[in-house]
Amino acid sequence: MEKFDIDLKTEVKGKDYGYCRVSTRHQNLARQLQALTGAGIPEENIYTDKMSGKSKENREGLNKLLSILQPSDSVYCESISRMARSMQDLLWIMETLDSMQVNCIFIKENISFEGPTGRLILHILSAIAQFQRELIVMNTKEGVAIAREKGKVFGRPKTSDETIKRVLKLREDNYSVKDILEM
Repeated sequence: MEKFDIDLKTEVKGKDYGYCRVSTRHQNLARQLQALTGAGIPEENIYTDKMSGKSKENREGLNKLLSILQPSDSVYCESISRMARSMQDLLWIMETLDSMQVNCIFIKENISFEGPTGRLILHILSAIAQFQRELIVMNTKEGVAIAREKGKVFGRPKTSDETIKRVLKLREDNYSVKDILEM
């Protein structure tokens, strides 16, 4: 009878996935995608979102990723701030991954948060990420207030009653919207 040596300590390696996020639909994911593919993550294993990271809710890409992960998988993210901006949400996501036995690696910070020391560092860095976000919000509000004091008007310019009457008259005369816009 043939004897097989089986090393029970051999770690089972799962699949590698990537996650990237930008805050608005107008921003570009290219830099993050390049970091993830450069780390060896296949494009078909990368999940994306184009929305604020201040909340985990309604992040379709993140939710899809979380739904397919298995124990021993790894999730790569370009940086901590791309996973979440809120300390509460980042900790929830990381605890969720930890409970699923999924490792998370942040490329920019070159760090993973396994074990007690990793969790301590995670809390410190997530507090910094939230601090940065709060500074951005505060500075934006201050800038808008100063601009308003100087007379800057935000939003769409008001359309005069005269222009509205002209447009309605043109529509009555069967001009197309395209023609009216060109005029």
